[in-house]
Amino acid sequence: MNPFPGHQLDVLAFDSFGVGRDQLVESRLAVPGEGGEVVAGVVKLAQRFLFRLLTIAGSMPYQPDEGSSFLVGFRENLIHTQLEAEQAFQSALVDIKRLFQAEVTDDQPLDEQLADATILSVVYLTTSVIFHIQLTSQAGTNHKLLLPLTTVG
Repeated sequence: MNPFPGHQLDVLAFDSFGVGRDQLVESRLAVPGEGGEVVAGVVKLAQRFLFRLLTIAGSMPYQPDEGSSFLVGFRENLIHTQLEAEQAFQSALVDIKRLFQAEVTDDQPLDEQLADATILSVVYLTTSVIFHIQLTSQAGTNHKLLLPLTTVG
C-alpha cells in the first residue's frame, strides 16, 4: 500500500530529512537496527536534487548526462573562497534545472518538480564548506538542507 497517494515512491538514500526544518545530510540507506524508508513529495525532490548535485556529470557510464560539475572544483582544489563555492553551486544549478525539466511528465506531482534552489548561506572554513540551501517545488513547497562538504584544504 502506497502511503503517499498519487506519488511514486523512492528509497530514502540521504537520512535525516525532515520537512520544514534544517537537517544535516547523512548518506545512508537505513538507520542501524531499523529498516529502510521510502520518500515522496518534496523530500523525494530534495533527495534527487542532492544526488544530482553530488554526482559528477559523466561519472556514470549508463547515465552520462546525469549529475553536475559541482564537486569537480572541490575535488581538484580549485575552490578557495566563499564566493568561488557559491559560483560552483550556481553553475551546477544550471545543469540540475535542465535535468529536472527534461524529466517532467504530465502525471508527475508538482511537489516533486524543481522550481528553484537558493543558497541561504555558505560558511567557508579551511577544511570544509557548509551550504544552507532552500529548495522550492513547483507546488510552492520549500525544503531546507544543510550540506557539509570536506575540502582538500
